[in-house]
Amino acid sequence: PESTSYSSSMRLATWNLRAADTVAKLSRLDPCPDVAVLCEVRRQAPPTQLDGTGPQWLWAGTLADRGLAVASWGPEMHVVPPTEGRTPGSHAVAAELSNGIGVLGIWSCPQEKSPAAKSYADEIHASLDAYEAMLTSGPCIIAGDFNLDPGGETDRRYGITSRLAELGYHSAYHVHHGLAHGQENHPTYYHRFKQASPFHIDLVFLPTELMASVRSVDVEAFDEWVAPNAKHRSDHVPVTVVLDL
Repeated sequence: PESTSYSSSMRLATWNLRAADTVAKLSRLDPCPDVAVLCEVRRQAPPTQLDGTGPQWLWAGTLADRGLAVASWGPEMHVVPPTEGRTPGSHAVAAELSNGIGVLGIWSCPQEKSPAAKSYADEIHASLDAYEAMLTSGPCIIAGDFNLDPGGETDRRYGITSRLAELGYHSAYHVHHGLAHGQENHPTYYHRFKQASPFHIDLVFLPTELMASVRSVDVEAFDEWVAPNAKHRSDHVPVTVVLDL
């Protein structure tokens, strides 16, 4: 994508690219986001500009060809370390943006060598444990591929949504569209690329103080991003949130 100057409006995207050509796939995010939480991407930051430079890139993972990245084409950002003595899930990165907003990117994908590899939900809880101090000290964005449906059967057992609500965070998609969890009209993931197997598992959580600034929450369509003839396809579609700050 072409570089976007950061202004009072911020475009945030989250997308699971499914471990393919990062450069080609990122070119589809048009208009370019200011900040993106990207799942199943390569360790190396992609050169997405004409001069060969890429976005600011913070990455976590155990395999070089697929991990979790927080990328910025706009605001400056620096990494936020986890609380001492706490280990996040195997794919989680936290950053603070130059406007004072924090970003916690999560791809819930257990790895055998991770201390938090018991389940998808345990991965998320481990990341929330490790970065709870950041999440409670100021406004943050929590985004990524959770690999479970908040509000669904697994969540009722593990309490992801209720824990986030206790921390003051709610799903931007559900609040903006006035929908309860489980009533989603826009799937974000199609199991085995099948339109008949839809799930809503790619999420953006915001605190109340940022929720009031949400201008739009868009989920892309199956035909353009997942269908057999889709260019640079994935089994996930991007979720984009625009904030007026």
